Amino acid sequence: MAIHGFTDDGFRLTIGGEVVSHFDSDRSPGETATVVSLTEGLYHFEFIGWEQERAIYKRVCLDRTRRG
Repeated sequence: MAIHGFTDDGFRLTIGGEVVSHFDSDRSPGETATVVSLTEGLYHFEFIGWEQERAIYKRVCLDRTRRG
């Protein structure tokens, strides 16, 4: 599964207690893509992001068509 984080500053994405994607800096809106392999089941999902100034832009997309 591919996970795409579209953010204008940093973020951390944790699934099942494990950090699976992150960007640790400030930036213009951009994408960070990560491929993860998950077994079937329920997972705790946490997305934490920050904004340096003004507008905030955060989006996370899951693409199940891509395999890790």
